[in-house]
Amino acid sequence: MLGVGDEAGKQEAATVSPWDVLVWKLDSLDKRVEGMEQRLNPRMDRMEDRADRLEQRFDRLDQRLSGEVAALRGEVHAGMAALREEVHGQIAMLSC
Repeated sequence: MLGVGDEAGKQEAATVSPWDVLVWKLDSLDKRVEGMEQRLNPRMDRMEDRADRLEQRFDRLDQRLSGEVAALRGEVHAGMAALREEVHGQIAMLSC
């Protein structure tokens, strides 16, 4: 047997439109997404800052290494030229 309160609850539930339920669920979902976004935005900002700093460090390292490689390349070429001259000199001495 249903009481007066049970009847009122049934009538109220029967008058709720499926569209109203859908709107309520979408609003609830939207609020959850906004909350997640508010929590994630500061993290994303920090990650972007870190990525920028890392990129700057990599650029400096690349410039430094490029300079060192160029210097080593010059030393190798100079050393090879000196060896070439020395070998030519020794060949000339042996030819005499």
